[in-house]
Amino acid sequence: MTALVDEHPRLGVECVLRELHIPSSAYYRWRRAEREPCERRRRDTELTEQIRTIHADSGGIYGSPRMHAVLKREGVAVGCKRVERLASDLVNRDFTAPAPNRLWATDLTMIPTLEGPLWLSAIRDAFSRRVVAWETFQDEKFKEAFGVRGRRGISPGRLALISILQFAENLTDRQAAHAVRARIDVKYLLGLELTDPGFHHTVLTGFRDRLLAHGLEEKILDLLLERLGRMGLVVSGGRQRTDSTHVLAAVRTLNRLEFVGETLRATLEALTAAAPDWMRASMDPQWQERYGTRVDAYRLPADEQERRDLAGQIAADGYHLLEVVFAPAAPAWLREVPVVGVLRTVWVQQFTRTVTDGAQEVDWRGKDDLPPSRVLIASPYDPEARYAKKR
Repeated sequence: MTALVDEHPRLGVECVLRELHIPSSAYYRWRRAEREPCERRRRDTELTEQIRTIHADSGGIYGSPRMHAVLKREGVAVGCKRVERLASDLVNRDFTAPAPNRLWATDLTMIPTLEGPLWLSAIRDAFSRRVVAWETFQDEKFKEAFGVRGRRGISPGRLALISILQFAENLTDRQAAHAVRARIDVKYLLGLELTDPGFHHTVLTGFRDRLLAHGLEEKILDLLLERLGRMGLVVSGGRQRTDSTHVLAAVRTLNRLEFVGETLRATLEALTAAAPDWMRASMDPQWQERYGTRVDAYRLPADEQERRDLAGQIAADGYHLLEVVFAPAAPAWLREVPVVGVLRTVWVQQFTRTVTDGAQEVDWRGKDDLPPSRVLIASPYDPEARYAKKR
């Protein structure tokens, strides 16, 4: 309506409003809001810029829960629902294709039937809009994945889809369960009502345990390969590499700053659980605020000097913790806690320490000074994991 008035000023505003049965007060209020945005709209604009920056710094993988956690840590008072609404503007999905078989889109839909849920997965070509492949799965094939005690079991297909979401957005079990409860896009993906209360995060742990215990991951692979074979996308014959038949570790790649921070945090958590009274008396009060949250749950500084300062602070705190643990007054059994040994080894591998006249200087080891990959610890939660590249 405003465009009509702007394009035809000779018509007169009052005449147009009268013909359209629009109160003049509503029109002028709308025009005033365009010139002078209200406080809420200005605040939304500011938050959107902050969310856009956080999303870009994360490499485009952070969802609204993590962006809300970052804003909260930075002292920004905002609700998770508002972050979710503003973060939806960042999605820029383009489903157009210049030719056939250039871009495929897929979806998974649950169809209630008298025999139980039926899961339909379809692949559609973005150019021709034709369905090029489809497959159906019934929960009966995965009955071993249902729990046998407690509340009514959740569909394994739905839990499998949530597990895929976890991998795609790098979410913990708690974050994935929260996404099911709070995010509209996740509810739509799973075919849930908006009022669905979700489930406890431990359900995902039990699902994975049952999946592995009954070998159902192979059944999923067999069904997938069977379908791909019928489509002609997978053929028999050819050469298959057999020198990498086992996955020895599944850990997320961390940069060095994240890695040392998470190593120290994991050590503090283990010692707090093992000796809470001793930790309460020995721990620096600032450590609770500094290491109370996972390192990957907040945004690391972008400035190089700030990152070095943060690394120095983490290194100094780690050395201080080791000194307290290995002090004669500390319980001797604390030194036998496995994560303490991991912390000690990681600090030797990652940092150099020089003490002069009671003052210590710590710094990163240079790339040429790091130990070889066969001994370099890559994760505080799996000390045997190693990163390497085949030549």
